[in-house]
Amino acid sequence: MWPLRRRAAVAVSERTRALRLVTWGCLLLAGLALGLLVAGIRGWVPRETTGSTTTMFLGLLLAASWTGLRARRQAVADRERDSERAMIIVLAAQLGRQDDEALARMVKQGGPAGDAAAMILAGRRTRPPRPA
Repeated sequence: MWPLRRRAAVAVSERTRALRLVTWGCLLLAGLALGLLVAGIRGWVPRETTGSTTTMFLGLLLAASWTGLRARRQAVADRERDSERAMIIVLAAQLGRQDDEALARMVKQGGPAGDAAAMILAGRRTRPPRPA
């Protein structure tokens, strides 16, 4: 995806947001370590710093990629969870026209349709019947 294109706002969890923040922080620090490494190679700072800054740069780069992958996995899991909830609501809207026996059979089968059918049956038990 083109980096300058505006993306649609997607609700992500606090954990995903925190992981992204840590990823960008590690990348920022890795950039600073790379600058210090280049300065050590050019002789602007003592050459003895190049070994430790190389280690620091590689460690921060590894940490940034690891937390970036974790943030990506968490964001995908958040989207899947949101889409599953939306699917259950859509199923509940479609199954609202079914009779109680058909809904009870769906609850026994399980799955997302069974969850939606259970929600409908629970709502019908707690709500008084509508006048005809």
